[in-house]
Amino acid sequence: LLNRPADELKGVDLLSLLPGELSTAMQQHMIEVLRSGHKVTFDAEHRGRVTHFTLSPIFDARQRVNRLAVLGLDYTRLIRYQRLIEHKSEELSRSNADLEQFAYAASHDLQEPVRAVIGFLDLLVKRHGDIIHDDSLRYVDRARSAAGRMMAIIENLLDYSRVGTRGKDFKE
Repeated sequence: LLNRPADELKGVDLLSLLPGELSTAMQQHMIEVLRSGHKVTFDAEHRGRVTHFTLSPIFDARQRVNRLAVLGLDYTRLIRYQRLIEHKSEELSRSNADLEQFAYAASHDLQEPVRAVIGFLDLLVKRHGDIIHDDSLRYVDRARSAAGRMMAIIENLLDYSRVGTRGKDFKE
């Protein structure tokens, strides 16, 4: 914030070096430390920089506060990274919600044709099973088995989509 080495600042009136509003805030916090005898921390933003200040009392032999130690740490990059992480987290949450809705809708849409295939295979065997050759019946059984596996996959996808929505109904 001040861009000066610590040895140049020792004993210097800090308030005179700070810009107006920051100087006022610092003065209020200094008075609080002098009155309470307790450490105070606060964050200040100036010209796009975020600084975390710690004001600690220094006691004399009679346990009275006679000086303050002031530490200022530039948190600007930390704050930028924190905001970036929050933004990316929000994007990821939106993307996951969209993916869950898509998986839920797709699994519902895929169930109907698989049910139709199973239904037509059952109808074929029921109506014409007595005239269908045994090899053909094995093909029908294999097709029904494959359709059953497909239905299980779709149901697993549907269950997976409900993990994020906790089983709530899909809303278009």
